[in-house]
Amino acid sequence: MVKVVSRMAIAAAVTAAATGFTVVAASPARADYSDCLSYLEGAGYPISPPRRDACWTGSTSAAGSWFLCWDGLVDTRIPSRVAAMACDRAKR
Repeated sequence: MVKVVSRMAIAAAVTAAATGFTVVAASPARADYSDCLSYLEGAGYPISPPRRDACWTGSTSAAGSWFLCWDGLVDTRIPSRVAAMACDRAKR
């Protein structure tokens, strides 16, 4: 009986660990600059190379990447609020 309970506990722990690893491993893939670009297009702003670069920068894990995304978009005449929403999407 003790062996069965131990095996069940081990199986549960391995499953929980595997599930946790999958969630952690998948998280960085969610940050996608295409979400940023889609938001801009949906808001009526055409995509240009500088806007694409800003969204890509926003999707990285580099320090200050959200601000660099926002600044890059604002520099291309995207309103501050729209730029903030687009960069938020790049970070998801």
